[in-house]
Amino acid sequence: MFAPGAWGGGVMNGGAWLNVDGQRVDLHYRDLDDVEHHLAEAEQGRFRVERLLFYLAGVPTYVVVGELAIARALVGELPRPGFPPALRERAARFWADSGRLTLDYTENVYAKRGDALGCAGGSPVR
Repeated sequence: MFAPGAWGGGVMNGGAWLNVDGQRVDLHYRDLDDVEHHLAEAEQGRFRVERLLFYLAGVPTYVVVGELAIARALVGELPRPGFPPALRERAARFWADSGRLTLDYTENVYAKRGDALGCAGGSPVR
């Protein structure tokens, strides 16, 4: 178990890896002020991609919007946002551009110098 804030903030700021009835469960804490901030940013089409271990392309800050849209609240009420049109446009463009640039870089740099590891992993999304 990691206390709230132990992971340094960001989209996931604490949590635990649990085993419940033989099922692995990943528990992530969310700071509600951060969630409200990311929800307001997503409405305007703004987001960041946080680099986190185990997430190859990183985690976009709008992940909390998707969680609110589909998650089941265990206690209390939560907003149920849709997918904001501004976010739909900007996120789609960001991921398409990131993928294209990563593949272009891989082809024009890693492949040309025979770097198999670079080709296998491409370059990180920033």
